[in-house]
Amino acid sequence: MSGKKVAVTGANGFVGSHIVIALLEGGYDVVGVVRDPSNIDKTKFLQDEADKLKGNDTSSGNLSFKSGDLFISGSYDDAFNDCFGVVHTAAIVQLGHVDNAEEKVVKPAVQGTMNVLSSIKKNSNTIKRFLNISSVAAIISVDKPIGHVFVSLSM
Repeated sequence: MSGKKVAVTGANGFVGSHIVIALLEGGYDVVGVVRDPSNIDKTKFLQDEADKLKGNDTSSGNLSFKSGDLFISGSYDDAFNDCFGVVHTAAIVQLGHVDNAEEKVVKPAVQGTMNVLSSIKKNSNTIKRFLNISSVAAIISVDKPIGHVFVSLSM
């Protein structure tokens, strides 16, 4: 896959980091997009994994880090430059009950995804694939019994 570069938002998160490793193993060059790439405490574990892969397999891809923030319009423009694809895993994470979840979680998540899509549009000459990762947390409800099947009509 030489020459194929993929950006992963939220690259240092649980899901994002696993996707980064899988892409590197597949030979893709990866731009790990994080809020603060200079914060080594948040990126070192991933760089160490990439270095191990490189040491064991010369066909693995290269990893670099760039900044991007869900709440800043245009902040992904540079990170997505010359990328073939974007995997969007960055999210607002709130554990437990959240008062006014619509304002504190849903609207910021939608705005963040819109910012990502806007940067993709600006780089549409190279970006050919987009994958948006979500979770069951996007639909789950404590009001529903265990075993409830969620379908779009349930929403």
